[in-house]
Amino acid sequence: MIDIVRPSLKERQRKLREDAILDGAATLMDTKGFTAMTMDDVANEVGISKATLYQHFPSKGDLAVNVAVRVLDRAYEQIAAIDPDLPADERLKQLIEKLIGLRFGPGGARFIEAIPEIVQTLKSQSPYKEKETRNAALISQFVEDASKARVLGKGLSTFVVVRSIIGLMRYCEFEIEIREGKVTVPEIIDTVCRMILKYED
Repeated sequence: MIDIVRPSLKERQRKLREDAILDGAATLMDTKGFTAMTMDDVANEVGISKATLYQHFPSKGDLAVNVAVRVLDRAYEQIAAIDPDLPADERLKQLIEKLIGLRFGPGGARFIEAIPEIVQTLKSQSPYKEKETRNAALISQFVEDASKARVLGKGLSTFVVVRSIIGLMRYCEFEIEIREGKVTVPEIIDTVCRMILKYED
């Protein structure tokens, strides 16, 4: 019989507190932006002391990295949940809808604004790099399946399509343009789908 090791009460409490901190930081990045957000803001948002906050996350950059890692996990979960029995073009459409929705929709991943300031931290953080590589591999599989099914636009490189989708997730200007009413999330999704998939209008 296999013994199941359950986390202690202290470990569960620590995890709950860290989740609350990451939720608070994500909210502040969404409303204030990474640059304007302070560790005092995060502590006040969560209702803990700054000393307690630093016990969990030693810097603002570290906090942003952990928000980024959690977003990568959520994106992976949503992509992995797409029905494998759907046609390849429909699966790729759903992938694009989920990724763009997570990135630019309500409560989107505003930590991306922080990337220029924390790029070295992100590069040195193996959990972030590992999860980004894992997500890219899953996106690649969707694109390769669409290519094999001959539903990608004629002559498109699967590598370039994958890198373009990932690059779009890092493009910050859409946030401003969406807020100013210049473009909508559905327009972005529809345009990206039409750029990479075959359409018969």
